[in-house]
Amino acid sequence: MFECQGGRVQLHYCLTVLSGLLESLFFTGITFGWASLVFVLKKDGYFAGYCINATRAEDQYVSIDCRGQDEHLSWVMSVATIANTLTRLPIGYVFDRCGTTVARLIAVCFYTTGTLLITLSRAETSVLLYPATACLVIAGTTLYITNVQVANLFDTYRSTIINVYNGAYDSSAAVFLIIKLLHEKGVSLHSCFFFLTFCSIFQLLRTFLLMPKRHIPYPLPDTYTYGVSCPSTRRERIEEKENDKEDQELDVKRNKDDKTAEAETSALHLLKRPLVEPKQEEGWLL
Repeated sequence: MFECQGGRVQLHYCLTVLSGLLESLFFTGITFGWASLVFVLKKDGYFAGYCINATRAEDQYVSIDCRGQDEHLSWVMSVATIANTLTRLPIGYVFDRCGTTVARLIAVCFYTTGTLLITLSRAETSVLLYPATACLVIAGTTLYITNVQVANLFDTYRSTIINVYNGAYDSSAAVFLIIKLLHEKGVSLHSCFFFLTFCSIFQLLRTFLLMPKRHIPYPLPDTYTYGVSCPSTRRERIEEKENDKEDQELDVKRNKDDKTAEAETSALHLLKRPLVEPKQEEGWLL
């Protein structure tokens, strides 16, 4: 996937960190910008059926009361937040028991489902916003959780990477703001979310190429590998691990031989010593 030369391991780590930053910035916390998307949804007539004509009694002035529409758009985000809270425990359990790949595949499924539902929705099917937004929130949280462990690759900058990812997670609210600006320029809401659906390919590629199957340990072992790396890198690390094992076995054998030789030397020394030392003759009494 990349050139197998000096520093290839560090390049692999850097690609993982940078791709995780992009993923956190554009896919994890996009629902934080819900207020920007509400303007687009109102303009496209979502929940417009709850708007009623209100007549003022004083002068018979007729106005449109859309408080019902505002309530439903507010409930959409409330339901999504509650769904995210309820699913955190099972998602965390799956992440611990099944590993990163399984958790991320679940997140990608939720993300794709959410974007597709909004892509296929219309003003007449505004109720689809409820499951769609809930899926987006759950997917974003799960992707963020799996990305935090990437900081274990860099022991010195571990806290820095975690904080940068956290900032990117919050900053992804700008995605809905960008959709609002594009909508004002004539780009439809469905086109924007169809593009976001297509972006799930990036998440899948990163899951299989730049993320571990299980977890990234901390502290990081010297022979640790994950994702897709150069064949020579894997071979060298396996050989290095085997050499370390052989060196340990040799050290154990050498220590055992030294102890045996020391014991034999001590035994020979004891055999050479006389059992009873001759007593010195006593002098004649004067």
